[in-house]
Amino acid sequence: MILLLFYSDPGSGMMLLQILLAFFASCVYYFRKYFYKIFRRRTHTLAEEDIQNLANESHVNESEV
Repeated sequence: MILLLFYSDPGSGMMLLQILLAFFASCVYYFRKYFYKIFRRRTHTLAEEDIQNLANESHVNESEV
């Protein structure tokens, strides 16, 4: 039988928490450019559709006058 004794002092938990938070923050920082590209494309497409709809409405209103 192998007896394993592990000792964990109070600072170890905080070190593990700091490592996890740093990893999460670095992932957010690294992948933010991809998030911006996805959301910019989606909002950019919606903005283009709104502009086209407004342009079409203005042409309809001008032809009615």
